[in-house]
Amino acid sequence: MKLSVVMPVYNEEKTLREIVRKVMSVDAGIEKELLMVDDCSADGSLQIMRQIAAEDPRCRALGH
Repeated sequence: MKLSVVMPVYNEEKTLREIVRKVMSVDAGIEKELLMVDDCSADGSLQIMRQIAAEDPRCRALGH
């Protein structure tokens, strides 16, 4: 079983890394994945999400 956490992101360039760190540090007792979904941010949020996803295979960056 895997816990999937869906996190909407909109212009979170300054706080995104810290938020992801906090979410991923929670011990849920099962495997988890983080699906970050960018909602047309005007800052560098999507690029940061892609960097995080490249660094951590439990994270995925999605945009729409």
